[in-house]
Amino acid sequence: MIYLKSLQENSKNGFNDMLRKHYEVILQHYGNATTKRSGVPLMNHIDEGLLILDALKANQLAKAAYCVHPIVQGALEMNSSGKSLKEWQHKIDAEVMYIAGRYSLLANSYLCRPETDHYTISDVQSLISLYGGMPEVLDMLRADKIQNAKDFNQYHKGTHPRSAELANYFDIWQKALGITESRRDELYALITH
Repeated sequence: MIYLKSLQENSKNGFNDMLRKHYEVILQHYGNATTKRSGVPLMNHIDEGLLILDALKANQLAKAAYCVHPIVQGALEMNSSGKSLKEWQHKIDAEVMYIAGRYSLLANSYLCRPETDHYTISDVQSLISLYGGMPEVLDMLRADKIQNAKDFNQYHKGTHPRSAELANYFDIWQKALGITESRRDELYALITH
């Protein structure tokens, strides 16, 4: 609820009903759930990602789609029954669902797995071209990869069994998305507590 409270207190961030609606959907979906390894509330990913999207000057559609991307992305992953999406799709606007779906297809095309460890920046740039790099989708990817990399560095770097591969994975995504080291550091600073 950090981001929602921030927006309510400071309306200059462009808070609107579409963003509120989709933020509340993911808030209801996640509830008080936390991550398995670090115990961080799942909503932290959404709150910090939205702060990054603000810094990127992303539009409201990108922010609303970012809110619900975990629901849509989870439904599109292999072996998913789509049950979660069926529970929530009546609450998600069609255009938001479309952007979250496009994001999910691109994000799922390169996950950190042994079969993709050989991927390069050029490979990921090709995937971006193949899936069509819509501005909303690219901003969502930037926010997602920066936020996930921050959590990785803070909680798992050096202790995760695939630590080296994960560090390389985040580096490849960030470079393919045009995020410089200085910009990355600025965005990390926004969300580091």
